Amino acid sequence: MIISESHRSEWKTDSQKTVETVVLPDRLVDQLSPVKTSQGILAFFDKPEWDWSDMTPHLVYAAGLQDPGNLGTLFRTAAATGLFSLATAPGTVSCFNDKVVRASAGYLYSVPFLQDRPLEELKRNGYRLVVAEAGHGSDLFSFHFPTPMAIVVGREGGGIPNVPGDAARVRIPMAAGVESLNAAVAAAVIMYEVLRRELGAGG
Repeated sequence: MIISESHRSEWKTDSQKTVETVVLPDRLVDQLSPVKTSQGILAFFDKPEWDWSDMTPHLVYAAGLQDPGNLGTLFRTAAATGLFSLATAPGTVSCFNDKVVRASAGYLYSVPFLQDRPLEELKRNGYRLVVAEAGHGSDLFSFHFPTPMAIVVGREGGGIPNVPGDAARVRIPMAAGVESLNAAVAAAVIMYEVLRRELGAGG
């Protein structure tokens, strides 16, 4: 862990949990930091490693997302529901992109995920594909979710390429004149609908 001199007391407790802590002048930490306004701390972690045995029965599959903020939001929402793991298609922004890591608010290290996995691999592992499409498919609030399932979310403005014909399609009801939702928002709406039903079934 690297801490700036002016933030030494602020991060004192956290520094005691690390293998090694180095205190540097503020200007050096600012130069090392990838963000415009540094919080006075830089930390280095081992990359998490997961395999199919770690994946949950409910999974979100990001197919070609390019906006790191959207992918980071998927991690946060998956963690908030407590139900979902993640997988990404080839061509999707890396889960270790620095902006994804920041947008995930740390949940990159608690939500299981796999990178660069083709749709066929999900099917081989028993996941039924549920594609979120604007204006097409069954109404979200009456749709019967299979288990295990992978909710497929396409890239911003580009849709979802090469979707198998046997994939189920679900749409989020929207007011007239509204074409679509942000990819991360659409996924969040669907994830919370799944959670709502899980809570109802448990009650």
